[in-house]
Amino acid sequence: MKKLFFSKEEKLLIENNVLKENNLSLQIQSLQNERQGLVKAFCDKNSKKTEDVVGVNIAEGFVEFKEEKKKRGR
Repeated sequence: MKKLFFSKEEKLLIENNVLKENNLSLQIQSLQNERQGLVKAFCDKNSKKTEDVVGVNIAEGFVEFKEEKKKRGR
């Protein structure tokens, strides 16, 4: 098997690119966690369970919940 090696400059550019990708992944994860926290706070404020969230529509500004099952009276 033949191997071709990057120049020092090319290797540094590629390593820098990988570091940037990793940083972006961490930023995305942090933003997702923050958004989940905001939705949880919204649910708590409105006395709703986060596990009942079906979806979040950011563009229209609402959270959709599972329909509550009505209890039958006797």
